[in-house]
Amino acid sequence: MATAYEALKELRKNIDQIEIKLTNELNSMRQSIDQILAEHGEKPDDDWRSKIQWADKEALREWFEDWRKRNGVTYQPIGAEKLQEMSLKEGINPADNSFSRGIIEMREE
Repeated sequence: MATAYEALKELRKNIDQIEIKLTNELNSMRQSIDQILAEHGEKPDDDWRSKIQWADKEALREWFEDWRKRNGVTYQPIGAEKLQEMSLKEGINPADNSFSRGIIEMREE
């Protein structure tokens, strides 16, 4: 049976892998958007926000399930409230922003 330390190391490794994959997907999306903007070469309408169509939640769930399978994520999401509760129990300070700072630092590299 794995110790708590080993389990945390494995969890950290999984988070790092997910972060890398998400970063790659986000970069791909950014490139696609930049390409579309370059092809159209015109300023969007001032009321562009009113033209955004909200995502179909069921389609989004299906995409997420497919993404999880493709990336080998086998555990079920626990939800934000449970994650926050677990984080607080582990002594993580929600006001610390260390995770956000890490993401920002990675972007600036």
